[in-house]
Amino acid sequence: MSHLHFPDGVLPVYLWAAGLAVTAIIMSLVLYRLGKQEQVKKLPMVGILVAIMLLAMSIPLGFLPYHLNLTVLSGIILGPSLAFIAVFIVNLFLSFMGHGGITVVGLNTLVIGLEAVVGFLGFSLLKPIFRPTGAAAAATLCALVLSIIFAFGIVTASQLSYSDIMEVAVGEEHTDCSHCGHDHSASHDCSGHLLEAMKAKTPVSFIQIMSAAALPGILLETIVVASIVGYLARVKPGLL
Repeated sequence: MSHLHFPDGVLPVYLWAAGLAVTAIIMSLVLYRLGKQEQVKKLPMVGILVAIMLLAMSIPLGFLPYHLNLTVLSGIILGPSLAFIAVFIVNLFLSFMGHGGITVVGLNTLVIGLEAVVGFLGFSLLKPIFRPTGAAAAATLCALVLSIIFAFGIVTASQLSYSDIMEVAVGEEHTDCSHCGHDHSASHDCSGHLLEAMKAKTPVSFIQIMSAAALPGILLETIVVASIVGYLARVKPGLL
């Protein structure tokens, strides 16, 4: 849900470079520990969950500006270390598909990786107290809220203005100029007019808009993950 779709060249260098550096350090530690643990037996499952997450992130949620991540599900099944590897691979593939630039892979891995880690920890702590469905729901809810806060923190740290963000969303070329009265048969750049129109109609901040839109997405993913975990608990409890 909280995947950052910024293309290359939008976020400041210090921010995406720090994201890549931290991700590289964590990946190095994870891979180093992996060789000393029996988790290597779960590597085939990493490929399966990578495919599932890629599929989920490629399906838009209709009117919601989000998509399912299923990273909490990956964290519950794989554990935090393997889930972080899976998240990195997913973000790398998504960057090749245009869902965020190559330079944003590090930040996206940290944001979505946070969901997997928090989801795993939350589920592990709550499983002895609640049923698997309830534990998964609570863990997913907590993980999504924290990852979205983290994503908003990155946007704030980038010092991008509301106009900058909207320009990224609108793009440099736009063909529907009904808002500005230009002749549609003429070729011109109307993104500036569209941006001003959107700003005039939306006098609230980017974070306020995305926070309101995030609530249905959070609830939907919570329901989906809890339902899947509840099903697995009945038919394949060993995966959990």
